[in-house]
Amino acid sequence: MTQRPVNAAPISRLDSLQVNGGTPLFPEVGQGEYLLAHWFELGLTATSGMGLCPLSFQEIKAFSQCLGVELLSWESVTLRRMSVEYLMQLSAGETPECLPPYGDPVNQFDREIVEKKISSALRALISARVS
Repeated sequence: MTQRPVNAAPISRLDSLQVNGGTPLFPEVGQGEYLLAHWFELGLTATSGMGLCPLSFQEIKAFSQCLGVELLSWESVTLRRMSVEYLMQLSAGETPECLPPYGDPVNQFDREIVEKKISSALRALISARVS
């Protein structure tokens, strides 16, 4: 098993799921995909002296004016709400008992990949004890 450096950023549950061969169960967004693209362009959140905060309507308005994208009021409200919800989930996700928002990770992994990783870790442990 590979050890992470002490000062390395923690691995997200999504990254861990994907490393283990799983596929996250993201919802279909259909016609709303352009809002996701705008949200990613905006940076998902803003920063303040206290850390991360939701995008403000001023930032969303400035974004739309700079890019010449005319957003309807419900689109601006939706972008702000996405930012708020993202931060709420980011905070809630700090606790181990919080389920990820993209589906059940227990049933979403490739058993062969996990089996190889466990076998490799056990072999390394056994060889370390023998040495």
